[in-house]
Amino acid sequence: MWAADRWFPSSRLCGGCGAINTGLALADRTWACGCGLEHDRDVNAARNLLEAMDREQQAA
Repeated sequence: MWAADRWFPSSRLCGGCGAINTGLALADRTWACGCGLEHDRDVNAARNLLEAMDREQQAA
């Protein structure tokens, strides 16, 4: 069973360019990255976690 590291920045990580939004507060439900993508915090986190899980399974 795969589990993300506790500190994996799933909601702060831009799924497009890989930048990490260090200024994202828990109350922020959406955010825009400098690359131009706009993210819903929860959807972005789910996509990033799924992608990280897929990468790890392919490496195994």
